[in-house]
Amino acid sequence: MSEVPFNFAARPPSEVEWEELLVRLEITPRALRLAVEDAGGDSPELRALLRDAFGAEMWWSEALQQLRESRPVQMNAAVPLFDVGGREPDAGELAQGFTELRERNFAQVQRRGLQVWDWQSGVAGREETLTAYQLLQWIARRDGELLAPLRAARKGAP
Repeated sequence: MSEVPFNFAARPPSEVEWEELLVRLEITPRALRLAVEDAGGDSPELRALLRDAFGAEMWWSEALQQLRESRPVQMNAAVPLFDVGGREPDAGELAQGFTELRERNFAQVQRRGLQVWDWQSGVAGREETLTAYQLLQWIARRDGELLAPLRAARKGAP
């Protein structure tokens, strides 16, 4: 997993910013599904992007648990691959796997309300402390970086 920027604010300035961030995280699966539908087909490039998205979401799931339990966050931890009985998953299966995982991850932070603001921990092998708000901001930024090439792959895109 790439480096998480520690220059994001450690805590949201208010509940408004927190809620806005949660909305961005919640709508990403829908945007992803629409981008995959618009891309059409099932190219190796599309599957590679979706495997990366799934891997990042798996890492996020573990990082959230580490923050919640105040365990050091493992920035470069290996994540399991998406498995569909030993065969290569298609784009639709990967998008669905991402969606299900995002819904589970989102539920972890959404249902706990403002308590999540206090989740923080050290980072394995580093001096910095990582907060849940920093992690969620990074995930939201990464979502935008993920959607850009998917949208560019639309059928008939120049």
